[in-house]
Amino acid sequence: MRLTKRLLRNDSVQAALCWLIASALRLINLTLRWDRHHAQGFDQLIATREPFILAFWHGRLTLMPFVWPRGYAMDVLISEHRDGRMIARTITHFGIGNVAGSTSNGGAQGLKGLVRLLKAGRCVAITPDGPRGPRMRAANGVGALALLAKAKVVPVAFGITRRRIARSWDSLVIPLPFGRACFVFGEPILPSGDAESLTRTIEAALVAVTHEADRRCNTPLIHPAEVA
Repeated sequence: MRLTKRLLRNDSVQAALCWLIASALRLINLTLRWDRHHAQGFDQLIATREPFILAFWHGRLTLMPFVWPRGYAMDVLISEHRDGRMIARTITHFGIGNVAGSTSNGGAQGLKGLVRLLKAGRCVAITPDGPRGPRMRAANGVGALALLAKAKVVPVAFGITRRRIARSWDSLVIPLPFGRACFVFGEPILPSGDAESLTRTIEAALVAVTHEADRRCNTPLIHPAEVA
């Protein structure tokens, strides 16, 4: 275990591993049969090229690089934790930028960076339950970001018929090849009210699209973590 951790801290090893992960995901994606289910409001956002916030749960990270329309600039909020740095290096292989920070306490700098990007006309992506959960429970940062940037939030999830679920806090969905997969986009959520109530609205919409994606693929639903 100590040797593994030491190796993962090595820059060359980390770079090679991230390249391998990105390559494996590309190969798996080539074997999948995809369906996309867009809400009408999402199609309108794409047509007008209005910048918006794409929100999805941390456990659905793996296939999200393939959700994005080509020609659209996108940046993702990534934690500064070691796992976050590896995710950041992996997504660069898909042409996606990243901003360091989180939606939880202490992520103010990251949120400010995302606000600047949105106001400059770029779209951003965020995992409201990252980087440490609880699973499928949104931190208030996503609501604050939408209000500060005056940007709409689009909830999205993928489902896949052939998968493994990791024993991690986020129940990470690991895609397997030669399955059927789908993306489900919800209606864009307007930035209104206060951060807390807006965050709860986003959370409910994200749970809904995630469960719809799983139902469309006939797989067991993954539910939000219980909170005290």
